[in-house]
Amino acid sequence: MNNNVICYYSNIKNYKFSDESLLLINSWKENWKQKGWNPIVLDEDYARSNNSINEIDIDDFESNLYKFSRNNPSYSIQCYLRWFAYTKFIFENGYALWSDYDVYNHSLEYITFESKYGKPSLHCGSGAVGFLNSDISKEWLNYLKEFYKYDSTNVTNTEFEEIFKSEDVNDMMIFKSFADSNPDVQWRPLSFNFNWDRSVIDVKIMNENWSLFHAHGGLRSSNNGNQFQSIDIPSECVTRTEIKSYVEKLLNDK
Repeated sequence: MNNNVICYYSNIKNYKFSDESLLLINSWKENWKQKGWNPIVLDEDYARSNNSINEIDIDDFESNLYKFSRNNPSYSIQCYLRWFAYTKFIFENGYALWSDYDVYNHSLEYITFESKYGKPSLHCGSGAVGFLNSDISKEWLNYLKEFYKYDSTNVTNTEFEEIFKSEDVNDMMIFKSFADSNPDVQWRPLSFNFNWDRSVIDVKIMNENWSLFHAHGGLRSSNNGNQFQSIDIPSECVTRTEIKSYVEKLLNDK
């Protein structure tokens, strides 16, 4: 297994979320590098050089990709473009771990990754980090193309109809539908911090069992016995950079 971990970033003009995200890129690279990974940042130019994008008008905001989306169109298009960047990289370089740039790596060392998790799953149990190979990447892009071209007036695809019923179409909802329908895509958490239950913070459990946390979706932890924890972030921690710094201090990582 190679040690590449990839993320995607492209600046969105006049969008505060994008400006804040830029501040996270260097710290993301340094953080993953310290854990033995080779962090690589891909961008929009790279994504658009993927020949598969020619079969989708990614800039058509009236298409199925953007129906009922609650997100800013400028943000949504970047969410789709990241998949074209990820899959192009995988086609050229082999399987890879991909990660959002606001995922903080607390203890997922590359050197112990395979021994800890066995044969890597093709996708983890969240929308923030995953593992893809070229075969699954091809199937995923084909699924995305089918969704893009789907005529919803015919009501012939129950999977796609379920997505439309949500009235919040986005890339991760389509990917989850793809994963749920594909027996080759396993959902396997990498000791993630995703659960809504709240309890007293136990830093010892967190240090022993946490691998990653996602600053975008809040801060939650679970140990290997499926006992879940949540952290109430102090009100003065507003940005994801401030959240990251708070947790580093809490876990004595800094």
